[in-house]
Amino acid sequence: MKLLYALSGEGRGHASRALALADVLEKRGHEVGFMGGGVSKIILEEAGKSVLEIPALTHVVKNNKFQVFPTLFKNMPMILNAKQIIQQGIDHIEDFQPDLIINDFESVSSRAAKRLQKPILSLSNQLILAEGEYPLPLKYYWANWVAGWGIKRISPKKPVHKIITAFANLPLKNTQEASLVAPLIRPELLTLKATQEDFILVYHNQPKGEERFLYFLRTFDIRFKVYGFNPESPNDFPNITFQKPSSISFAQDLAACKAVICTAGFSLLSEAVYFGKPVMAIPNFGQFEQWLNAWLIHQNGFGKGVLKYPLQRKDLQDFISALNTYQMKSLQKNGNKDAADIVERYLV
Repeated sequence: MKLLYALSGEGRGHASRALALADVLEKRGHEVGFMGGGVSKIILEEAGKSVLEIPALTHVVKNNKFQVFPTLFKNMPMILNAKQIIQQGIDHIEDFQPDLIINDFESVSSRAAKRLQKPILSLSNQLILAEGEYPLPLKYYWANWVAGWGIKRISPKKPVHKIITAFANLPLKNTQEASLVAPLIRPELLTLKATQEDFILVYHNQPKGEERFLYFLRTFDIRFKVYGFNPESPNDFPNITFQKPSSISFAQDLAACKAVICTAGFSLLSEAVYFGKPVMAIPNFGQFEQWLNAWLIHQNGFGKGVLKYPLQRKDLQDFISALNTYQMKSLQKNGNKDAADIVERYLV
């Protein structure tokens, strides 16, 4: 059977999830094509996949804070040309002729599939905000509702089913329409075993304006391997090794580190939990989905969530001081096969 995986172009997590699911489906004899843009397209093509290109929405983050109006301005061309872009998606789908479309938080394919009356399955971690039940503090109810409303707007309106990936076991509002699975783990991580070397892995997805973060790290008598930063004077940070972007070395460092400090994107947090690494989650503030990820890390005892902006040195001190108190083991649990089973249920 032919499946078209349409995914968001923002961040690396959607592409990681796509590769994980495609790996299982292709081994079962299915043909999987991809449609997307942005960072996801680059990652998929680096993995040898052919991608049907469509424009991707992007976020603007400065000083680790989501910028509403700059984001709106940057995406204005896509908004103004929505009709033409949806037609482009329709053309891609008609050319590929999939038996089922898998939608990973991508807005064009859901609208194109509706026009073509093609079956579409919704898959994302973001759906937990619209479909999950979790006892938030009262002051966050409004932000949670707004985020859930936005996610519903982007996601397909009437999918054949919803697959929600989560590193926390949360109840769902409607188990007939949605299924919860463990995070999908990219193939190159499945071959690695967790060890514990004497360094902490650090990753920041939007380092612009966050140089103070490096100066915080410099004050600790700990070795850090840092991805995402490219300082002008790396010698100013003798306890920090600045790593070049590389999915292979990053995966190896993730499996080998003793802890992780990172921005609160879902995929990296899930991979840290998969390897049993205590994790400090720092949200891009203004993105409630990342705040929720950090809160769930804290609530489930997987590490520390930084729930107030901006990051302080004390946040790092508290996490590092508590490392020996986290009783975590390598879970080595993933939802790759479970998600593929659900997809096959809806292939006709």
